[in-house]
Amino acid sequence: MKAKRSRKIKKVRTEMIGNIEIATMDVPNPAWRSDLDKVPGFPREIRATVNCRESPIVWMLAHGQLEKHQAEAASEFRRHYETAGAADLKAMDYMKEPVDGSAPGDVLTDRKMASTDELKKAYNVLGPSGYSLVQSVCGDCIWLKDLAPTKRRQWEAGKILKGCLDALAVEWGYFKPPIRVWRKAG
Repeated sequence: MKAKRSRKIKKVRTEMIGNIEIATMDVPNPAWRSDLDKVPGFPREIRATVNCRESPIVWMLAHGQLEKHQAEAASEFRRHYETAGAADLKAMDYMKEPVDGSAPGDVLTDRKMASTDELKKAYNVLGPSGYSLVQSVCGDCIWLKDLAPTKRRQWEAGKILKGCLDALAVEWGYFKPPIRVWRKAG
């Protein structure tokens, strides 16, 4: 007879308001500055209510399926992904009056080039299949249940995603892997 595996499942108190699932989490304080680091009234993190269904990464973090450094790497990837091109997809406004004499906006800015370079580094770290998974989940906000048809494949995709986010966290400096020291025998 096989022994049952024990799974650690973090109980999170979430509330549903219509289609919105909210949870209270620690988030970075927007008013925090480095010069006020030790001042009692300015903590680095504050408790806030967040929408868990804003993205798959926020949901996984709220339910304890991701570590903090993995979520930071995912949000960094999403920021670079949106800066590199997804944020420029705008509809044309036909009601706007055309103005003569104005030059068209710069299509390729320094921020876009820097974000594209970071995404290229991420591609080199993750490889084609890992980058595709991270791009789908973190960049395009596609849920794992929509990517994989069975629970087993969803679980495998989640494990691969965690590994990819760990690699990105190490690459971007959000996580330092533990260093193993091997001793000689004898």
